[in-house]
Amino acid sequence: MELYEEKTKDLTTNRILYMYNRVSPETWMKVKIGIVAAPLVLLYLLSYLITSFTILIIIGVMFFSIVCLIYAFFIMVDILKKETGTEQMLEIADAIREGSEGFFSTQYSTIFKLSLVFGIAIFLFYFEREISPDEYITTTLGSRVTSFFVVFSFFLGALCSGISGYAGMWISVRANVR
Repeated sequence: MELYEEKTKDLTTNRILYMYNRVSPETWMKVKIGIVAAPLVLLYLLSYLITSFTILIIIGVMFFSIVCLIYAFFIMVDILKKETGTEQMLEIADAIREGSEGFFSTQYSTIFKLSLVFGIAIFLFYFEREISPDEYITTTLGSRVTSFFVVFSFFLGALCSGISGYAGMWISVRANVR
């Protein structure tokens, strides 16, 4: 099994491929089979323990989301294993990578500040909102507890969106030279 050596200055890519290549192909095949089988087996077993169909669906979605993330990791490694090209191509790719990192730090610092402002506004809106008598019967949470959940969901969604955007840009910048 060869160890990965690359001409690029991208240390993260080199570390990912080095760690990936340290594991034998037979072990990766077992991991891939386990990734497919484990959520199905766990859902089957949980169907006997959990009586709520909605909770079972939520757990199933979480399991399959994790499987999809692991599958995306294998696709990423396959892309990163490709040959990077000439020395001139690597210089251009490194410049693009540095520029994209600068763009992201500027963009996400602005988005972070705006999301804080909007998060506070959303919190205040829900915190001060009066619950009508019709809503009071159907809701078990008051406006104050609801405001915390809504703002937490807003920030969690913003965080996941940011991670998704960064991951997409990270792999696309590295895939361009391949």
